[in-house]
This record gives sequence, C-alpha cells and structure tokens, in this order.
Amino acid sequence: MRRLFANSTHSGIRFHTGDMETLAELAFAEDNVPVWSAMWRAHDRYDTSRRSHPIRTLQRAHSHQKTAFMAEWAKQTTNRREINRRSKFRTRSRRRSYEAREARIEEEKRNSLLTERAKIEAGEHWAWLRHFAFLYLLEPEKLTENVDYGETPLLAIRNCIPFLTPHVPSLQVLGERQQTNIAEVLLAHCIVRFRDGTPLDDLSQPILRAAATQMASYPAFEDDNERKALDAEFERLVFALPSAPEEFARDFIEPALGLEADSATRVRWLDNKPPFHHLRPTVPLEWLETYPQMPLHQAQTLFQMAADHGDREQVNALIDRRFNDHCVDSGEDTEADKLVRAKHRYWALNAFFYSTTTFEMAWEELRHDKNNLLAIQDRVGLFGYAQAGKVPALSAEMIYRLMDSFVDEWPKVPLPSSWGTSSPKGERAYRFLDSLVWRLGGDTPSRKLPVIERMLEDARFAEFREKLLTVRAEARRQLALQDFRAPSPADVCALLDHNGIASVEDLRALVVEQLAEMQIWLKGIDTDPLVTFYNNEKHVDENTGRNRVVDFLRGRMTALALSVVIEHHMASGNRCDFTVSATISGASSLLVVEVKGQWHSELFTAASAQLKDRYSIHPNAAGQGIFLVFWYGDGGDSIAGKVDPTITSAEQLKKAILAQMCEELQTVINVVVLDVSRPPTVAKVPRKKRAARQKANRES
Repeated sequence: MRRLFANSTHSGIRFHTGDMETLAELAFAEDNVPVWSAMWRAHDRYDTSRRSHPIRTLQRAHSHQKTAFMAEWAKQTTNRREINRRSKFRTRSRRRSYEAREARIEEEKRNSLLTERAKIEAGEHWAWLRHFAFLYLLEPEKLTENVDYGETPLLAIRNCIPFLTPHVPSLQVLGERQQTNIAEVLLAHCIVRFRDGTPLDDLSQPILRAAATQMASYPAFEDDNERKALDAEFERLVFALPSAPEEFARDFIEPALGLEADSATRVRWLDNKPPFHHLRPTVPLEWLETYPQMPLHQAQTLFQMAADHGDREQVNALIDRRFNDHCVDSGEDTEADKLVRAKHRYWALNAFFYSTTTFEMAWEELRHDKNNLLAIQDRVGLFGYAQAGKVPALSAEMIYRLMDSFVDEWPKVPLPSSWGTSSPKGERAYRFLDSLVWRLGGDTPSRKLPVIERMLEDARFAEFREKLLTVRAEARRQLALQDFRAPSPADVCALLDHNGIASVEDLRALVVEQLAEMQIWLKGIDTDPLVTFYNNEKHVDENTGRNRVVDFLRGRMTALALSVVIEHHMASGNRCDFTVSATISGASSLLVVEVKGQWHSELFTAASAQLKDRYSIHPNAAGQGIFLVFWYGDGGDSIAGKVDPTITSAEQLKKAILAQMCEELQTVINVVVLDVSRPPTVAKVPRKKRAARQKANRES
C-alpha cells in the first residue's frame, strides 16, 4: 500500500470519488499512521453547504477507536490552525500595505489636481488628460463619483487640441499599435464636441484620421444611434475623396499584417464599414498574397472576404498555392509547430470546400486524421444555420466521403439533449455525422439520390437508415416536382372549360389516357382494327405499329391544339419515335414517346438508355416521357430475344419492365403495354361430321 500511495503522488495519478476513503480504511486496518495521515483533510471554512466531508467523518471515527490515530488527528489539527493563523496575518499585513499605498497614491493625485487644476483644465497635463479620456470612454460614471473633479475632465478634453497637435501620430504608427493612447484622447475630444453640437470640420485631417482609428462601441456612447451618427460624421470628413478609403486602409490596416508578432488589426473594417466595401474584391486577395505569414485569424477574415467578393478563379489559385507551400515543422508539439500545422490544415480545408485542383490531395491528408472531422464541423457549423454562406455547401458526394471515412472512426455514442463546444469529442463528432445525413437534402435530387441509395446498401450506415429513407422520399418528391409550375387562374379555367394542358405532366397523363382508350377501341370495336397490326398473318414492324398509334392519336390531339410529330429530331442526331407538343403560357412543352415491340433486345433497358438519357433530357421535356410496348401474345415472338414462359400477358410484361426500372425513373416515365394480340381462331366442324352427329343424337 505504501508503494501504491508513493506512485500516486509522484506519477500524477488522480484520485477518484471514494479512493481516499478506501485508502484510509486500509491504512487504519494495518495501523499505518503515516499513510492514514496523508489522507487527512482540513475543515473547509469556505464551504457554505454545511455538509460533512466524507473523509473527515471517517477519520474522526477512526481517531476515537485508536490512540495513535487520535494523536495524529490532534497534531494535524494543530498544524492547520497555525498555518491558517500565519496566512491570515500575512493577508492582513499585505492588505494594510496595499491600502496604505493606494491611499498615498490617491492623496498625491488629489494634491496634483488641486495644485495644477489650471494646467489640467487647459488640456496641457498629459497624465491627467489620458486618465480623464480613459474614464470618459470606458467608465464615464466614475467622472461624476469623484467630487474633486467637477467640470475639470470635460474642460481638459475640450481644450487639449493645441497641446496634442504636434504629437498626433500618423496612420502608419497607429497601424503598428503605437501611441494609440493619443488617438483615444482625440476620440474623446471628438465625442465631447459632437455632444456639444460643435462641428468637427475645423479639425485637421491628421486629427480626424487618428480619432477615426479608435471608433468602437465604447460605454461612453449613450446608445448605438449616437455611435452611428458620429461614425457617419467621420466618414463624411475623412473619406470624402474617392481615393481616401484605400489610402486609409493601406496606411492604417496594412502595416500590422507585416509585423512578426501577432497584434490586433482592423481588417474587419473592410467588411463592416461601407466606405471600404469597394475594396473587398481586390485588397483582401492582394494582402493574402503579400503577407503569407500573417496570423491565422487575420488570414481567415481576409479569405472570407475574398471568397465572398473576389474572383473565384483567383481565390482557387490562392488556395492551391497556399496548400502547396512547404509545411516545415520539427514534428514536435511546440507552439510554432502547432501554428504551422494549423495554417496548413486551414488551406487544406479550403481546397476541400472550394473543390480546387488540389482537392484530391487535400482530402487524402484530411481523411487520415479523424480530428479533422471536428475541424470541418467548426467551418460549416453543427447544423449549418449560423455558417450558411460562409463556405460552399457540402455536395452529396462530399458528404458521402466524410461519412465513408469517419463513420468507423467515431462510433455511435449516446447523445444528451444538451450540447456545445465543451461536449466530449466523441459526442460532437457523432452528432455532426448524424447531421450530415440531413445535409444531403441540400443537393439536387439527381445528385443526392445515387448517394442515398449507395448508403442504404452499406451496412455501416444502418444507424442512419431511417433518416436516409426520409431524405430519399423528399428527394423523389423534389424530382417529381422539379419542373412544376403552379397553374395560373387562366390555366385552371382552361382546364375546366376546355380540358387545357397546364404542364408536361398533364400532357403525359392525357396521352396515357388516350392510349388506354385506344386499347379498348382495338379490342371492342366491330371493324376489327387489330388487322392493321398484321401483314400476312405476321405482325408489322415497330415503325408501322407506331404509325397506327399516331393515326389514332393525331385527330384527338389536333382537337386539343396539340401536335404529333413522327421521328422527331433530338440532340446528337437521335430521333424519337414520336412526340406530342403543346404551347403552355407561351413556352413550348414536349412529351417524348419511345416505341418497342416485345421482341426487341433492348426491351428492358430502352426506358433508361434511350428515353431517359437521349430524349427526355430535351429542355422542353421536363425529364418525362412514355415507353410504349406492343404485345403480340406469348405464342408468337420471343420476349427481348428470349423465350420466357413466365410472361403470358400484357400486364405481366408491364410488371417485368417496371421491375427493371428504378423508382426514380418510374416517377417520370409511364410504361404502356398495348395489347394487339388477336384471339385464337376456333376451328369449324366439317359439315358431314356435323350431320352424322345430329343423326346419332336423334336416334338416341
């Protein structure tokens, strides 16, 4: 036990709840007073909860049972009292010394104020002038608390210009964060004049520019409107000339970017102050190029402005150059090495988000460190609301890469209802992975559906299956409605009064309905129109069959002001079997129809390979179409070039074709199987045999 206790005190092992009580029990059982004494804890006089301390309660009980432990308890208690007495004496002594020193300083300041009041009120005493300006800007209430001050602070600030004029620092000096206290006094003077109603026009440009560098939300301002009014006054006086904002930025903001030591800058002024807005497309990019070693937080601010307002090609080129910069570090965890790695990772993340030419190399670096997932989360936000527009939205393919690379690195953990930056890494990472599934909904349906299907088939994403199904359903709905246009009142009236067409989807429904009526007509009319689909007891070819369908539809379509075109020319020299077109709200809409016979070798693939990929991509087709198939029966030709005894009817053939189509395709393409098979012919009984049969029936 002595060895355990020694290791715990010298190797940095931390005690957990109950450990000290357990050690005290063991020490007491073994009569080990030194170890038991090491567990002793003094009474916490600062604890106001009035709760007993577990270890003190236990050891007090031990001390009542054995004399040696009682003696040790008394010894420790006496020592603690002596330590407290000495500490209290030193504290009182230090407090008295501090209070005496402060009182002496206050007395000296008061004597100085009383004896040099004339000089102070003339604004010629720098120490008092700086002190009054500081209080005026940051703690204005203290100016009225001191009865000795009176009107002296405001008089000193009002009258300081002649005294400070020879000492006004230049913008370059202020940009290097030097002599800023003079600029603060000048700002306090401007605020006093502004409140007095005295114009600032008679102040020199150096004074106005120096004061403008310190404009911020000081407590001195009564409200935000007053600050904005003074800010507008500075803009009127300092930035009157068109070239003034750029000169100001280069003289005041730029110098700090070249300093070796990290210092505060005003680079955000380019984004926050209207006079500098016209500089955002060019100056941030220029500074990022000129000062590659600037502090990271300044580079982040400038880069965001360049990305939002600059030329994208130049921004991407900058990202690639910074990513390819040689990352030199010693491989240790020094602050300098950490900073180098942080900068390199920042540009690698930019290459990833902005999909530059170094995207793949950057991704290879990022994916090998699981902590980079948290870095990506910091850039895009956990749910993306606060960071919308700060970086390009993650595409479905990028989200898949993140999920694919990190889902095994950050396994599922219980997620509490509360969360924040202080949450454990595992919780933050898994919560971000969970939110990435919902981000899939931000991409276009045609790009996110394949990714969703891929993830649904992967067992690693089983935990996200319900969310993926929800996102997939929404994507399919978007795909079906991507070209939807709400009908106008005139469209509704046309539909009700004249069966007018309001969309390609309406056109598709109309043609499907007409083909259904044709099916009834083919099988039920007394003129036997099925014969037109045969020639010498053999079926006609696809083009002839198509012509028969067009003959049926043309008159009906013409009556509705619709046109039917055979062999419609499409892109890349392709020809669609026939199309039905309409003019809707002044725009042309086109429905493409592909025709195949049951024997065609591409029967089960034509809906996707031809209709979807070649024809329905026409800009007027809205990605929709009809796949028309001729069914001549199971006793004639094969099905798709093969004998298939399982398909014996037109309905079974339709189900077989639909089974080969994805659900996405089924939402935009209708499959119509037109049954043109003829009923089997019943052979007639010869006349002689019929007469003999009748005679036999009579005799019986």
